[in-house]
Amino acid sequence: TEESILERQTILSKSLATRVVYIIKTILLPQLHRTITARTQSDAMHKVNRKLAGPDRDEEDILRIPIALAVVKLLQRLPEEVLQQNICGILMKLCTFLKSRLDSVRRVTRETLQKVIVSLGSSYLRQMIQEMTVILTHGFHVHVLVYSIHSVLVAAKPLLKMGDLDPCVSLVVDACRTDLFGKTSEEKEVKQIAGNLMEARANRSYDMYHILAEFITQKSLINLIVPLKEELGHTMSHKAINKGRECLRHIVLGLVDNKFVTTEALLIFAYGTASESIPALFADLKK
Repeated sequence: TEESILERQTILSKSLATRVVYIIKTILLPQLHRTITARTQSDAMHKVNRKLAGPDRDEEDILRIPIALAVVKLLQRLPEEVLQQNICGILMKLCTFLKSRLDSVRRVTRETLQKVIVSLGSSYLRQMIQEMTVILTHGFHVHVLVYSIHSVLVAAKPLLKMGDLDPCVSLVVDACRTDLFGKTSEEKEVKQIAGNLMEARANRSYDMYHILAEFITQKSLINLIVPLKEELGHTMSHKAINKGRECLRHIVLGLVDNKFVTTEALLIFAYGTASESIPALFADLKK
């Protein structure tokens, strides 16, 4: 059988390869960046007319979002420095679509983010979560943030290696903390908000604690527990205490499956927590 055209590989001379990379960097990539961030027709409309445009107005966004995945795959074929120069901008532009009020746009964006992290690998997890955290900061975006971080973590689970999640612990825990104990948690109980926003109806924070506990290393155990201890230390709310208990339950379940922390280290940590003998965990109680 004849070799498929798609499977053929042409080896270019060094000078020609350099020329191809230069054209991609200076012409193709800027065009792709502009395509991803181009204003849709609905963006150019007055807000009154935008409402009248109906559900069809998100079609342009939905078509443009997957371009980001194609760009990432292209960048992975280029020299490493080209990938590093462009990946931050691509992730930022992609995460911006999560600010959309349309469920369909946010859903397609999350699916694309999942495919991107699978393609890039778990070493880019912190960078992706950081971009989401910077962009999604107010109002309903906070609900979207927690839901989206969870979807990316779930997609990355099969790829996670020792130490991959350690740099992400603080970012993820902060999002969970806001979701469970902040204003966001109160909004989840408002039927009107929860009814209009799919992400507000779900609670992904507990499962994120489980994932963190399952894949972090010993050095990050404190970072997982301290924020919970701080929340429970200044509340008398029965509801908050129950949430804290549920978080701890998921942490324990995750640690049981953790292959990166030895049984001895877990026993020492458990004893230190119970006996209040870990300085970093109970320092403020001694003041």
